[in-house]
Amino acid sequence: MRSNVLNKRLGRSSERYKMAKRASNRVFRYNLRLKLAAIEGVRNMYYDYAYHKADRVAELRRDLFNESVEIVSGSDSDYSSDDAE
Repeated sequence: MRSNVLNKRLGRSSERYKMAKRASNRVFRYNLRLKLAAIEGVRNMYYDYAYHKADRVAELRRDLFNESVEIVSGSDSDYSSDDAE
C-alpha cells in the first residue's frame, strides 16, 4: 500500500511540474524535477526491497512446503517522471 502513496505523490508533483512548464517558470521546474527524482528514487528502492522480500518468502515456501511460487512484478509506468519532461 505504501507504493500507492508514493505513486499519488509522484502524480501530484508531475502535474505541478507540467503547470510550471506551461507557465515557463524555470525556478519551480528545477525544484520540481529534483523532487520528482527523489520521489521516484524512493519508490524504486521500495519496489526493490519488496521484490527481494517476496523472493525470500518464495524461497522459504519452496524449502518448507515444496510449493512452486511465482513472483509477479508490476509496472507503474503511468507515474514515471520521464512523462513530466
